[in-house]
Amino acid sequence: MKKYILFISVFCCVAGYWFYEQYVPSVARVNEMPMKLTSTAFQDQGMLAIDYTCHGKNYNPPLTIQGVPQAAKSLVLITSDPDAPQPQPWIHWVVFNISPKTTEIPQAAHYLLLEGAKRGKNSVQTLDYYGACPPQGHGIHHYHFMLYALDQMLDLPDGVPYDAVIQAMQGHTITQVDLVGLYETNLV
Repeated sequence: MKKYILFISVFCCVAGYWFYEQYVPSVARVNEMPMKLTSTAFQDQGMLAIDYTCHGKNYNPPLTIQGVPQAAKSLVLITSDPDAPQPQPWIHWVVFNISPKTTEIPQAAHYLLLEGAKRGKNSVQTLDYYGACPPQGHGIHHYHFMLYALDQMLDLPDGVPYDAVIQAMQGHTITQVDLVGLYETNLV
């Protein structure tokens, strides 16, 4: 009887493994590297140069994207300042429906350089990047460049509010990564 139970147990394990190999998509088993977002302009938790602020050229910093999951259908980039003196984070940039094949977002990128991408409204009601701009004397602010990999494109028009993008993303985020730049206004 013990041999019979052992045989059934081994048979079930082998059959289960065979079934898994045959019917579970290989994408689900791939050990993908974690998604990364980096910049040549600043390190994570490093200071932003003045060119990337409202006191300078107001350029977006160059960004490099790596390790986007194979299952991703689109990327969303949202830049926000949770240290802003208001109840909600200050939104500096919203770009969605970025191709998952995108590996770089150049400095001072115009949204048309990101083929097929769309822009959402930031807190100053424009569609472009609005650089770091904390109130003078408010200390160091943290600027979060959040990149989300989604399992679908967002069926939204260009120019939608930030909240609409966040709502449309619900339940569709595969993974996300956060790159944080710091800035403090020290004008004399």
